[in-house]
Amino acid sequence: MQKRGEYSGNYWSNFRSQAAMEFLMTYGWAIMVAVLAIGALSYFGVLSPDKFVPKRCALEPGIGCMDFRIDESTVTLVLRNGRGEDININSVKVGNCTGTASGELKNGRQSTFVISGCTNTAEKKFIGNINLTFLSETGFTHKNLGRLVDKIEAGNPALITTPSAPESLSALAGNSQISLSWSAPSSDGGVAITNYKIYRGTSSGSEALLTTIGNLLSYLDSGVANAQPYYYQVSAVNLVGESGFSNEASATPCDSGTIATYGEWSACSVSCGGGTQTRTNINQCGGQVEETQSCNTQCCPINGGWSGWGSWSGWNTCSASCGGGTQTRTRTRTCTNPSPSCGGAECSGSSTETETQSCNTQACCDPTCPAASSYSCGVAFYSDCGTYCGTGTSGCSHYKEANVNCGNTPKTADQLCQDLGYIGASDSKGYWHKQCGQPLVNSCTNLECSIHSTCDCAGCDNYWSTWDGLTLTGGGGTSYDAGAGGYGCAGYNPGWYIRLLCYS
Repeated sequence: MQKRGEYSGNYWSNFRSQAAMEFLMTYGWAIMVAVLAIGALSYFGVLSPDKFVPKRCALEPGIGCMDFRIDESTVTLVLRNGRGEDININSVKVGNCTGTASGELKNGRQSTFVISGCTNTAEKKFIGNINLTFLSETGFTHKNLGRLVDKIEAGNPALITTPSAPESLSALAGNSQISLSWSAPSSDGGVAITNYKIYRGTSSGSEALLTTIGNLLSYLDSGVANAQPYYYQVSAVNLVGESGFSNEASATPCDSGTIATYGEWSACSVSCGGGTQTRTNINQCGGQVEETQSCNTQCCPINGGWSGWGSWSGWNTCSASCGGGTQTRTRTRTCTNPSPSCGGAECSGSSTETETQSCNTQACCDPTCPAASSYSCGVAFYSDCGTYCGTGTSGCSHYKEANVNCGNTPKTADQLCQDLGYIGASDSKGYWHKQCGQPLVNSCTNLECSIHSTCDCAGCDNYWSTWDGLTLTGGGGTSYDAGAGGYGCAGYNPGWYIRLLCYS
């Protein structure tokens, strides 16, 4: 007996069958239409399974497939090197294509590889294996396998690839800078070039990315150090990817004002007095730089030269009073024309010139003659005073008094004595004349008569003047010159008489 609210198994089975029948009766026609539509679309290729194949290009780690395209005759792969080293791809084979592709693939760079010899049907699904062999930097050959799945595109459209490498890269060094220039790639890969990448290193083959610039064909690298060599390569970039490297170019920046190598100095142009010398140096840029400096600046030796002779000095005292002596006079010159300097030689020869002449050539008096000192008055002034050794005369002089009327003739004492037949007037003692207004008397009783004014010798003391300069018995009178007019008649009253001491 069933409890209230409970249902038997047949009830639930019948209920489900009835629900299913109702659903089919309600929606069956819609399901049938959908199935018929799918079948029709499949029949006409609209819903071909190939159209829903997922695109796929995969390789083993280390080499990445960045992009790809499959057409009726070729397969194009864009591969990127992520191995950390440069590799050379020996061959790339895909599916049933008979062709292969090869080329260099730099580390961190990507490149396009085209495999030809394919016989694909457009719009069909392509599933093929990728078989890649490459040579590493160690020299070993490796394989990298992968899988390619995609729909085959119709036709054989123009292939868009990465550009070819830039050409004719050159580097020109400057002072702390290097100027790069290059030519555009011969092929832009079918699409415009958008950028250039510049790689730089300090040794050949060590280039790393320096910078990326726009679509320009030159670049100035100012971040370089002088005297350091730099190496460059350039690549081109389009929408597909980056080209291979250009040729390598190198340059060493330099400062033309910095000398790298100094040359040898030339000989100085002069040995003294300031000359110049030159040397040829090499600057950092390899250019020649002429350098000049002063040399031998010390003064040149100047030898001394004599000035002209100066005036003669007066004659000095004769070396003898009689018998012939000598006397000299001198003149000088100086070594000032020019003066010696800077180690130059002194003038040669003497700075003094001496001239000598004879003097007092008269013979000395006979020693037997009485000396003047034997007379109390020194010189006898009377009619016949006798002989004595006089000074300035030759031999034993014989002195006599002479009485002369001066008259009006201005004669010297020497001339008056010579007129009387004597050699001349005596000037050895200084007392040689007296004057009187009357004729002289030629006799005296003694020697003293001639030197004392009180001795009239003829009652003439009122008319005679004293002897000139006489102060003492024995001499010491005034100095005079018997040849001077002042001691002859010209010095006395015209017409007066004069007493002279003449010698023969």
